[in-house]
Amino acid sequence: MFYTDKPDFNNLRFGDVIQGFVGVIPVIEFPFTDKILEGYEYQIKSFISEFSVVMTHCCSIGKGNLTLAPLKKIHHKIDLFRLNSDIYNNFTVLNRKIEKKILIPKKNWEKYNNEKKAEVKMQGKGWHHIDKVFYESNDLFTPYDIELSDEETIRINSYIVDFSDIYNVQCSRIQKNNIDKKILKSKCLELTDNAREEIKEKIAIYFSRPTDED
Repeated sequence: MFYTDKPDFNNLRFGDVIQGFVGVIPVIEFPFTDKILEGYEYQIKSFISEFSVVMTHCCSIGKGNLTLAPLKKIHHKIDLFRLNSDIYNNFTVLNRKIEKKILIPKKNWEKYNNEKKAEVKMQGKGWHHIDKVFYESNDLFTPYDIELSDEETIRINSYIVDFSDIYNVQCSRIQKNNIDKKILKSKCLELTDNAREEIKEKIAIYFSRPTDED
């Protein structure tokens, strides 16, 4: 189970799905390094996602700010057509370490010779789409179509959080153990403890993974 059937609407928690929060994206052509501002151009783009996800750790929620990330549609760059179609019904399997065999379409697996199959099995479990977490489908989410090929389209209502989209919102009504009721009304869904821990682990791996220089 991904979403708890007993959400606590008196608190916000890491991973909660909320709505109604604004976000901004600064857009520049180059960084401001001169003391003279004349000629420096930039844009501030604002947006309101249909749903956002709380990315602040439960113990750190308060102090007049909240870290969020927008829930986004799964896009073609994830190469769904290369995945085992069983995953279309449960994208959250990609939130944890899994064997590569699970990702391979059955028709492709059947074409592998024994040597190739053994090679895949020896790779063991690994992370996939390390910069994203997948949110299970829910009736609250708007369904949308994805074209897998010229001949195949699927309709899903699973969404993703891209860690590169994380941003901060300041709000004086969000204080430790004292969150305004209007803020709490924005809460729509809460994760189970197990789903929350999986996301925490994946985001920790994302930020702690070795760089090319290490």
